[in-house]
Amino acid sequence: MILCLACASLFEPGKDEKLRCPDCGTLVARDRYERLRRYPDRITRFGFQYRALYQEELDAGVLESRAFVLPLHEVFTFVALAILSGVVGNAAYAAVEAAIKRIRSHAGNTELVPAAEVRLLNAELDQLRNYVTEMATNPGAIDREVLAAVLD
Repeated sequence: MILCLACASLFEPGKDEKLRCPDCGTLVARDRYERLRRYPDRITRFGFQYRALYQEELDAGVLESRAFVLPLHEVFTFVALAILSGVVGNAAYAAVEAAIKRIRSHAGNTELVPAAEVRLLNAELDQLRNYVTEMATNPGAIDREVLAAVLD
């Protein structure tokens, strides 16, 4: 699945080297798109998924596991990309929120994203937003034990 970087539509890519959004016609080279996607993918995996797990353990009194969690659906990465465009790329807050809203809407209205993933995204959106922002801009605000576990 591909997220259009211009209009935030979700679509299945063809086999071409250039990815064309069927909604707005924007073209982007496949290799460039994959490079742009790596950072939010890692932030989502480590800065959100693992951090949430380790923070929950620490809050329960003991942080002892070094878990392996399966990756979330890529729609989480798409939302993280929108968040990071505002945090790191200085996009206007309204534009970031509009992109998140459009991603969530597309995800909920397509068979490309399982309904359970859409429900999880909706339930975890605020935490995703906070954790992605902190990991990208202020990792020092994360509990030292939790950050060490995430980076381990």
